[in-house]
Amino acid sequence: MLIARERLRLALHWFRGFRRSRPFWGGLWMIVGGWAILKLSLVGLQLMFSAGLTGFGGWLSGGGLILCGIAAWLAPSQRFFAGLIGLLLAVVSFVISNLGGLFVGMFFGIVGSAMVLCWGPTKRRKRRAAEATESTPSDELADATAGAPKPSESSA
Repeated sequence: MLIARERLRLALHWFRGFRRSRPFWGGLWMIVGGWAILKLSLVGLQLMFSAGLTGFGGWLSGGGLILCGIAAWLAPSQRFFAGLIGLLLAVVSFVISNLGGLFVGMFFGIVGSAMVLCWGPTKRRKRRAAEATESTPSDELADATAGAPKPSESSA
């Protein structure tokens, strides 16, 4: 039981680090949008091959959006490329895939792509001990006003 809790704690710690070091939520919304486009495009694999290029649009846009979401997770340094391609695929899915998966997949794809595009790596936090040693703004104000002339004194 104790070993299971320790493993769970380590797994949660790893997942927290994974989530904070890459555009996790944007990639997740892109994957959800791609899945919705695939499910709501209503074109089966067998029909897609018989329909040709017109049946391939839903699979192309939905599958491409899923791949862009996974790419944003696996290579955060390439987030701009994955976000831009994902955004283009989400917008194009409106035309080539039953109104972008009835607007649901297109909406999630656009939101996820925007989140991936605007994500930036977080800066390291300061330790609390370092913050406690810094002076407070009230201390700085008292130091600044100590040498200032009082209003009753005239400078003439």
